[in-house]
Amino acid sequence: MKLFLLWVLQRTLQLILLYNLYLNDFFFL
Repeated sequence: MKLFLLWVLQRTLQLILLYNLYLNDFFFL
């Protein structure tokens, strides 16, 4: 169960990072 929660947390952080990169690229155009 703990491993599953860690995996979900990691996935969420990756999505947030990708979303931030996407927003940065969008605003810097």
